[in-house]
This record gives sequence, structure tokens and C-alpha cells, in this order.
Amino acid sequence: MKTSYAAALAALAGLSVGVAHAQDRNFNVADGQWNVAGNWLEGTVPTAANSVYIEGGRRARIAAYAADANYLGVGYDTIGYLNQTAGLLTVATTTEVGGNTNAAAGLYEISGVGQLITNKLYIGRDADNSAMNFSSTMGMRVDTDAFVGGRKRGLFTQNNGAVQISRDLSLGNFNGGRGEWNLVRGNTSVFRDAYIGYAPTATAQLKVATNGTFGINGNLFVGQFDAEVPLQGEVMNTGNIVGANGASRIVVQGSKSRVTGAGTYNIAVRYESDQVFGNSNKSVAVEFAKNTLTRSNRFNANAGLTARSGDAAARTALTNSSLPGTSVALSWGDADSSLSANYNSVVATPANWITVQSSYNPADVQTAVGIPAANLVGRVRLLQTGARRFASNGTELANTTGQVMNLTSSVDAATGTVIGKTPDVFGNSDTTIIGKAVVVKDQNPAFDTLHNSGDFLTGTGVVIGQLEPGLPDVNFGCFEDFTKVSGVRASHIGVAAATDAHATRVASIMVGYDPFGVQVNQQGQVVSEANGYGANGSKQRGFVGVAPNATLVSRATTVARNSAADVDAISSAVDTRRNPVKIVNMSAGFDRRVPADNPDGSTLYERAIDRNVVSNRLVWVQAAGNDGLLAGGPYGTLDIPAGAYNSIVVGNVAFDDAAGGTSNVHPTNFDAAHATIRETSSRGTTADGRGRIDIVAQGVSNLAAFSYENAGGYDPSYGSAASRGLYSTQSRSSDTSAARGTSGTSFAAPTVAGTAALMVETARRVLNLPPAEEPNVIKSVLQTSADKTGDWAKGRGTAADQTNSQIPLSYTYGAGVLDPVGAINLLKQGLPEDTQSITRDGWYWTTSMNDDTTGEQGRLSDGSIGILSGDAYILQDVAPDTALSMTLNWYSHVDDTNTRSALDNIFLQLYAEDDNGIWEPIDGFLSDSRVDNLQHLWTQANAFDGGDILARVWSPNAIPAGIGSEVYALSWEFTSAVVPAPGVMALLGVAGLFAARRRRA
Repeated sequence: MKTSYAAALAALAGLSVGVAHAQDRNFNVADGQWNVAGNWLEGTVPTAANSVYIEGGRRARIAAYAADANYLGVGYDTIGYLNQTAGLLTVATTTEVGGNTNAAAGLYEISGVGQLITNKLYIGRDADNSAMNFSSTMGMRVDTDAFVGGRKRGLFTQNNGAVQISRDLSLGNFNGGRGEWNLVRGNTSVFRDAYIGYAPTATAQLKVATNGTFGINGNLFVGQFDAEVPLQGEVMNTGNIVGANGASRIVVQGSKSRVTGAGTYNIAVRYESDQVFGNSNKSVAVEFAKNTLTRSNRFNANAGLTARSGDAAARTALTNSSLPGTSVALSWGDADSSLSANYNSVVATPANWITVQSSYNPADVQTAVGIPAANLVGRVRLLQTGARRFASNGTELANTTGQVMNLTSSVDAATGTVIGKTPDVFGNSDTTIIGKAVVVKDQNPAFDTLHNSGDFLTGTGVVIGQLEPGLPDVNFGCFEDFTKVSGVRASHIGVAAATDAHATRVASIMVGYDPFGVQVNQQGQVVSEANGYGANGSKQRGFVGVAPNATLVSRATTVARNSAADVDAISSAVDTRRNPVKIVNMSAGFDRRVPADNPDGSTLYERAIDRNVVSNRLVWVQAAGNDGLLAGGPYGTLDIPAGAYNSIVVGNVAFDDAAGGTSNVHPTNFDAAHATIRETSSRGTTADGRGRIDIVAQGVSNLAAFSYENAGGYDPSYGSAASRGLYSTQSRSSDTSAARGTSGTSFAAPTVAGTAALMVETARRVLNLPPAEEPNVIKSVLQTSADKTGDWAKGRGTAADQTNSQIPLSYTYGAGVLDPVGAINLLKQGLPEDTQSITRDGWYWTTSMNDDTTGEQGRLSDGSIGILSGDAYILQDVAPDTALSMTLNWYSHVDDTNTRSALDNIFLQLYAEDDNGIWEPIDGFLSDSRVDNLQHLWTQANAFDGGDILARVWSPNAIPAGIGSEVYALSWEFTSAVVPAPGVMALLGVAGLFAARRRRA
């Protein structure tokens, strides 16, 4: 391989021979045979020891005999010709055609069955119009290097046979030189590298015609950087160029060089910008895998995004996010050439996608708060705008103005090199590198409050399991572990399954975190800043899920609803550090048929959920389903396994924007007053009469991982990698899809699961209180703290349901709308030291329910006065008209054989103390469902005048002997608000102590 222009010049200069050619052999007749002694000035035929010169307009010929020379000069000082029709000519050192002066010119023709073996070959070193034609059916071998075009023009034409160059081929070797290699027919093989245009102002062409094959074992370099002439290096291929080595490349260097022709490129083709790649943050390179480039022309890498995308807002937003000097336009085509034609690439598999490389200055990467700069430097992203897609027949599949696509596949942090892949860089495709990490802001301000103030809750140390038919793309940017130089916080277990856009979106809502994220609309265009979520000045960038520091373990469902295998597998899973799963989210369900297939908790799937919640102290969050519009709906449209007793079943609400537009694609109001149930959200009851909507949460227009997808999954024109680092409140189902937010209980459920992860972190890190992470405590606190909407009503909302004490919750809203700040605040109240003297919001958890006596005298159900059985909780000095929410939760028990025990009946009732010290039941404050394993009480204005309230937890039946003392959780919350709003209470630092209850004497 050449190392410098000077080295090549020195090699040529060493060949100079005096004009007299003393003691050498000089051809001395106008036209004659080589093997005739009288045709040589010296009177003898040359041997392998002689330097041979043919000039003065003379023509030497070689026929069917062997000929030898040490050095051969054809047209060294003047003009010379050599014609070989047969035989073998062997030159020990160098064959030079056209040599020392501009007056010299040489022509060497090999035809018939002639053969040449030479150590080196030079054509047109200093002489103009020198050429060599090879049309023999035999072969020609150069044992080291071949140089065509030195300071003048040199031409090699091959019309047949095989030419072998054992080291390098170089065309256009010195300033002003011009080298051409014209392969019309036959095979040329270069065993190392080829240089098509070596010197800065030289020009060179490699032409491979239809019947020609050019093979290279190393790299074929076309042009040089900083070229000053219109065309410095060109490959014109209508035949076949083959890379004999898997690492071989055609490397097109500089904006003045090009590759043209629709021949076969059985070799990777790489274009590099005018800057030396890797040493400048403005450099860019594009590479096509072998057999993917079908037609090409000149490549330009222009600084700054061009008008190709046609969307000023998208380009501006992307430019504002770019690292300095990295926004470039990849421009194809050559208006000043008759060969001009944009390339068209047809790509079969992602492995053959076009590779785009660019470089940046690692010092330009900015640090997000709490993330070391060293961890961010290698996490930049290469993005493309104005993407276009073509089918194999050339039909354009998509041309979305301003569309953004991720190209990044790897990053070299040390050199500042970004490597990416794309199916297409047609026309003028804009690229830019995102590398400024922003302080991410959640779509819902309540989660920002929890993430960034008080206890800085992010789900640290909590493992969330995910179970649904597909698997999330764990390589999506939001699953990176930004606390480390590299690594991800998500993993897969179980049988391999397809990467799924739905699973990726769900997972991102739970644990996503991406300070480099770009927010897009349903067309993949950057959203306006007004619709973006994030820090001021960068509102289109950055993404965070509910529990961004939690880890995720995902498993694809593999069995039917009458198997426990999937549930058992995810419930016993561990993350990569062997930490056990604590929370499971299932944003999937099995088909149901109204009404015969309503869930009732009888499937093995549902029984396995209930068993694992208890045995593994597991919080299971379940999407309710999206069948509210089915015939016979909306009630009784739950999907299996929503019939499980111990899970948290989640319905779907939409929030609106400042203008009051419900289901808006960019909601801004996230309180219960602005929540509307999504009409598709499934609702209770189950077949056995349980409501089973436990809580509702945002499931419309959740900002989440965006995917280029169609009805069949990932759009094959893009693939999953094209979406990485993009986030949207909308789903891209087609290039003409209307602007509408994503919707489904699938997205409400992970919002609740992520909140549960924050609660578990609070229990462990803030409270250091193990009962606070018990599944029934988490569920109870979530329900008690939930905010009621203006249309909240028990059951279906009918008068009969409203007054029915055996219906604890709304069949539509459950206990209400998720209030993440309220749930954390309530959990942080901890366990009261004395349940007989409760003065604030709180909760209690016990493993020993009393079934004998509370020690309190009260009015019994038959009207008599006696000792109240069960447990008593006395809420002291409650102010008049204070609203109260209270939830009691216990378990349905399933043994190791998946047999369900009879459900315990535990009631919740409120009492007020009369003037005689007798606890009187308060009308309307009894929850005595006999089918649910929860009770719930709520009022906007209590029906008493203030003072003490006794909450009684009791059972009309003895707890079954097989169960022993029932485990239950009770939580309560007071507020003076008519409709509780999220975040109204301060984050309190109270940590209650776990203590045995005291009874009043």
C-alpha cells in the first residue's frame, strides 16, 4: 500500500536511465521481431540481465517464443511500440510504457496468446498519451505494483483474459497526472489495494464494462480528500466489482469523486467526506453493504441541514438539538455530469442496511443533572430527517416531510464516532447527531414532583416484571442504564419471542429514561415545542417513565389461560443482579365472549396470580381490557385474567389540555376534574358479581416509546432500530394516519405499576418498614388515595347500586383516578402507634385479625347493645363535614395445587359515639360485600357533626381453620376538598413505627 506521494515519486525517479542507454539493448529497426539479434543496436538479443528500450518510432514484435529483460522501456525518451501476439515476456524489474519526457509516448499491445510477467508496471509516468492494450486469451501478471498515469496520461485497456496485480494498483499518481484502467472484457485481480486518483490534483478512472470483472482483495480507494479539480476519482461500473475479502471496500474519498453505473457491486461501497474521518466533528461517511448499491453518483456532505425535508420546524428543532458541527446533508447526484442519476438502493434485510458514520467532539456532550459526563459521552444518536422508502420495483413507499429516524447502531466514545444503519439515504437526506442530555420532565407533573423533590423517588432497587405476548426492544434508548458507562436496565427471560412495539411502549411507561430522546408526532416528525414535554427551551427532547431507576424483566406469554406456567415463571423471575421481581404488569388478556366468558377467577391463570401475590408478596397490576364498546357493553366486559382477586385491575381515562379537549393528543391537565373514562375501557362486573375495576389511570396519549409500525407490527420499511430514541403520545399505524393519541388500558396499567414501584422504594428506603410493601397495603393505599371524579358512583351509578352496601366500588372507575403524590403521602404516614387514638391519615396492616371482641361497647345489628367483635380503629376529633376515604383489603387464598379456599367475609363499618358512650352505626357507612375481597367507604361530606369515629373491621363468620388469622390492610384519608386533587398535601417525612395495637380498657 502507498504511504505518501513522495514515496511514489522516489520509486519512479529511481528508474531514470541515461539517454545513451549504454551497455543496454536498444531496438534498432523500424519494425521487427524481438528474437532477431540484428534488430538490436548492440547485435544481441536481450537477456534477463539487460535493460531494453524501444523508441524512435520503432515497433518491436514478439511471437511464439520466450523473451526476457531486466527492465523494459517502451517509448522512454521518444515514441516506441511493442506488439505481442504469442509467447511469454518476462521482465525482472519494471515494464514502463511512456517514460522520461513529454515528447515520449509508448504503446504496448498484447493479443492472441501472448503473456507478460513483470515485477512492476508503469504506464504514462512523464509521457503523455501512453497506453497498454491487453486482449490475449492468456494472462498477465504484475508481481508487485502497477502505476497508470504519473504526471501525464496513462491508459490500460483489457479486452480479454486475466490480469493479476500481486500488490497495489494506482491510477493518477502525481499532480496533474491522469490514469485510466478500462476493463472491457475479462478479469482484473488486485491482491492488495487500488487507488483511483492518488494525488490531490490528479484524475483517474476505473471503467468496468458489462463483460468485465474487477476483483480486489484489499480496498479500492476512489479519489482523495481536498481535491481541487472537478473530477478527481471515478469508478464507472456496468459490469462486476468483487471484493475477494469480506473486509474489502470501495472507499470514495472527497466530494469530487464518484461511483457511477448500475453494475454489480459485490463489495461494500463507502463514501467519506472531505474531512479526514475520525479527526473532525464535521466528517461523515456512508457505506453500502455488498450487492445493495445498484446505481450511484457523486456524494457531497454539506454542513447544515438542507431544505430536503421541507419542514422548517422539524429541521430547526433537530438543529437545536444537534452537537456542534454535526448537522450535514447527504447529497447524491451530479448535475454537471452526463452520467448524473441518483442512486436507488433495494435492501433485503437489516443486516444490509446502509451504514452512516459521523464524528463529533466528545467534549460537546453535555451532562444531565445527576449523570456523570463519562456515562453520556458514548450515548449520542445519529438521526436522519426527510426519510424516503422504496419497494424493490422502485415504487416509493413513503415520503413523509420532516420525518425523523434513528440511525445509531454503535458509538465509539473515545474517538467521537457514531455508526448507524438506515434502509435508505435517497436524494439529499439530512442527518444530525443528538448529544446534549437534557433534564427530563415527565408528561404528568405529579411524577416530576416525586422524581425531583422530597425523597427523589425513582424506583431504585425495585424489579418490575412484564408479561404479555411480545417482548420489549431492550435496546431502545430509554432502557439504558445512565448510571453506568454502558448497560441496560431491561432483560428478557423464557422462550425467545418477537420484539413488539406494544410491549416496548408499555415497558417505557414503567421504567423509561432517556435524556437524549426526541419527541415526535404520528408521522415521526418532531413536535412543536408547545406540544413537547421537557425542560423549558428543550421541550421536544427528553423522556422519563414513572419509575426510571427500576429494572425490568420481561417474558412473553406462551400458554393458554388454563395454565399457570407463565404466571409462575414471571413471579419467580430475577433481574441480572439476581434481585427478585416485586411487581408484575400484565397489559394483555385473553379473548372473551359476552356474556358467557366473563372472568370469574376460575381459570388456572387467575388462580396462579392470586397464589403468587400471597406466596411471593407480589404486586400484580392487570389491564382491564378494551372491550367497553362490545355488544352488551360497557358493563361486564372485563378480559381474563381480570377475574383474579388479589391483583390490581386498572381502567383507562383520558385527560384534557388547557382548552378542555378530552382525549387530546398532548394533555396538560392531570387531575380528576379533567379525567374522562375512555369509552373502550372495560368495566365490571365479573361473572360472579365483583366489580374488579380497582382504580383508573391515564391510558390515552401517554408519552411513550414511539415505533414505526403498521397493522402487522414493525413496518418492514423501517424496522425497530429506526424508532429507537423517539417518543410520542401517538401511534404510527400508517403514513396517512390521523393525529390521535394512543389509547388502551394497556397503558393505564403500567402507570399504576410504576407508581407501585415508587411506593415499594418508599417502604424500603424512606420508611424502612417492611409491611409498607405488602401487596394488600399497596393496593389499599392506592385505592384510598385515589381521587373521585365528578360522576363517580358505586356500581353502575343507579339509585339501587348507590345505596347497596354490598357494592364497594364503581364498576367504571373503581376507587377513582390514580393520585401518585397522594399515594406516596399516605404510605409515608406509616403505622399508627395506637389504633385507638388515630389523629391523622394512615394505614394499618396486621396478620392477626381478632374475631372475638374489640373491647368496645356498641349497638349490634339486632338493635341490642353489646361488645363489638372484630378490630376497632378510633379516629379522634374528626372535624365536621370532613370527607373520608377508607379501604379494607385482604386475600383470596389459593394453595399449591391451585385450589381456591372459600373467601373470607370481612366487613367495614363506621360508628359515631352517642351521649351515653355507645358506638352507634352511621347510616350509609357499611361496606359488606360478600363476593369481593375488599371494602371501600367514601363520602364528600360526612353525616355527623364531628368528634370520634370508630372504624370496625369484623367478620360475620369464623375465619376458616385452614387459613388461620386473616392478613388484611386498612387505610384511611381525610380531606376537606369536595373532589380530592393530586398533590395537594405536602410530602411529609413522618415514618410510623410498626407496633402492636393497643385497646382501650
